[in-house]
Amino acid sequence: MTDDELFGDDIPHPADSPRAEATAGPFDGGGDRGPSPFAEGLNPDQLDAVVHESGPLLVVAGAGSGKTRVLTRRIAYRIATGDTDARHTLALTFTREAAGELRRRLLRLGLRERVEAGPFHAVMLRVLQQRWDDLGR
Repeated sequence: MTDDELFGDDIPHPADSPRAEATAGPFDGGGDRGPSPFAEGLNPDQLDAVVHESGPLLVVAGAGSGKTRVLTRRIAYRIATGDTDARHTLALTFTREAAGELRRRLLRLGLRERVEAGPFHAVMLRVLQQRWDDLGR
């Protein structure tokens, strides 16, 4: 099957949509004043993931391919467009090193203080400790 047969539909590519170029919100490039910072430096597949409508999304890619960039920009994009609240966002990694990089990138986007992010084991430990305290134990 060729690419045209697989992808030859009339559905516009997210990279071609006005929403991908200009968003409304505190983290955007100013609406009509310029392209969204969420689209800057992304290839079409990465942009697809960033502007994917709400719901589950699986990003599978090799080392150094931009997964953390996609994750942080998707979080910022969804917050900026009002699709989610930063205080209700949890970003998990498997290593402390990856969590540190995730936090640094969220900080550069102005989101670190509002988004819960960290390695899975550390975040779950905090949740369990908080629940234990809530139970008065």
